[in-house]
Amino acid sequence: MRMTYRQLKSGVWTVYGFVVFTVFLSVADQQLGKQRIIPIPPTSLALLCLLPFVVNVFLRAVAFRDVSTLIAPIKRNWLPLSFFGVLAFSSLLLSMMPDAFWGDGGKWIFLISYGFIICVAAIFVPSQGSVRASLTLYAFCALCLLLYSMWIDIEYPGTYSTVVARAAGFPGNSNFAALVTVMLCASFLDYDSSRPRWINFTFLTVSLLAVVATMSRSGMMNLAALFLFYFYFQYVHSGVKLRKIGELVVLGVGLVGFVVFVLPLMSNDVSIDGKQNKTRLSRLLQNEQVDDGSTETRLNAVKDSIRLIDESPILGHGTAHARTMDELPHNLYLAQWINNGLLGLLGYIGLLVAAMYSFTIRRYRAGQAFIVVSLIGSFFSHNILEQRPFLMLFGIHLGLSTLSPATVSSRERNVSDAS
Repeated sequence: MRMTYRQLKSGVWTVYGFVVFTVFLSVADQQLGKQRIIPIPPTSLALLCLLPFVVNVFLRAVAFRDVSTLIAPIKRNWLPLSFFGVLAFSSLLLSMMPDAFWGDGGKWIFLISYGFIICVAAIFVPSQGSVRASLTLYAFCALCLLLYSMWIDIEYPGTYSTVVARAAGFPGNSNFAALVTVMLCASFLDYDSSRPRWINFTFLTVSLLAVVATMSRSGMMNLAALFLFYFYFQYVHSGVKLRKIGELVVLGVGLVGFVVFVLPLMSNDVSIDGKQNKTRLSRLLQNEQVDDGSTETRLNAVKDSIRLIDESPILGHGTAHARTMDELPHNLYLAQWINNGLLGLLGYIGLLVAAMYSFTIRRYRAGQAFIVVSLIGSFFSHNILEQRPFLMLFGIHLGLSTLSPATVSSRERNVSDAS
C-alpha cells in the first residue's frame, strides 16, 4: 500500500518528536553537551529543536488564514505566562545590581529568560497531532533511558554522578535525577481511568526503581505525594469499589515485592581511593546510618540564605547571587528571594498558583500533579526554573490543557489536528 504525503509527514513528526523529547526529558542532552557531541549549549539546542513546532503552527495559521491558532494557546495561558514573564523581566532588571553574578559568561543571568522562551515554544508542541498522540511513549522511553543511565552509575560508580556513592545517571546529581523522574511520572499517569491501568502501574514501578536507585530522600517524599495524588483521583474521587480495592492491594503488594527483589541488585559498594566504601543504599539495607553529612550541609546553607535575605529582603542581592554562596541553598524559594528579592519570590509562587488555578478550572489532572511535584521539589532544588525537562513539560501541559474537550470546541480541535 502506497504511503500518502500526510502519513509520511505524520511519521516524520513522530520520529522527530521521539528523538527530541527522549533526549531532553531523560537529560541525556546534558551528557552530550559535556562530551562535546553537540556543538552548541543544550539550552540553545532546546530552543532550536522546539522552533519547528512554532513554525508549523505559524504556517498552519497562514494556510487557514486563521491567526487564532497561533495566538490562542498563548492567550488562554496568559495568567501563568504573565508570572513567568515577570520572573524573566525581574531577573534581567535586577542583574544590574552590583552583587549580581556575571561569571561563566553571564549564563546564569539569562537562564530564566531562556527558560521563559522554551516554555512558550513548548506550548505549541501538542498542536502537532502525531506528536501529541505519542507524548506518553516519549515520556516512558525517556524514563527507561534515565533508569538505564542510573544502572550504569550503579555498575560503574561515578560514570555520571558527582557523588560516587550515589547513582544519578545523566543528570549527574541524584536529587535532580529523582525530581525529573517524578516529574515525568506525574506528567503522564492517567488520572481518569481512560486507559488500561497496567500502563500506570508500569510508570509507577519504573519511577519507584529510579528514585530508589538515587536514594534521594526528597525524591522519595515527592514520589509519595504523587502516589497519594494518583490514588485519590483513581480510587477515591471516582468512587471506591470492591474491584478497585483489589487492584490497589495487588498494586501495593506487587510494587513492594518487586522493589524488595531488585534492591540487593542495586546496592553495589564502591571503591574510592583504593578503599571499599558503602553506598547510601547499602547502608540502608544493612540498617546503618544513611546520612552522609548532606543534612548538616544543607541546614548550614539555609542559615546562610536567611542571613543574606535579612541583609536585603526587598530587592535581593542581584540575579544569580546565590551562585556565589559556599553551598547553594537547595531551595528555589530561598534562591529567588536571595537573587531577586520579593519580586522573585512572589513571582515564582504566583507562577505555581496561577498554573494550578488554570489546570484546576480545566480539570486537567496531569497538570495539577505536575505543579504539586514542582511545588514540593522547589523546597529541595534551587534550579528548577533552569531545568529543560521542567520547562518543556510545563509548556506542553499548558498546551495540552487548552486542547482538552472542556476548553476547546470541536472545530478548533479539528484545525489543530490538520497537518
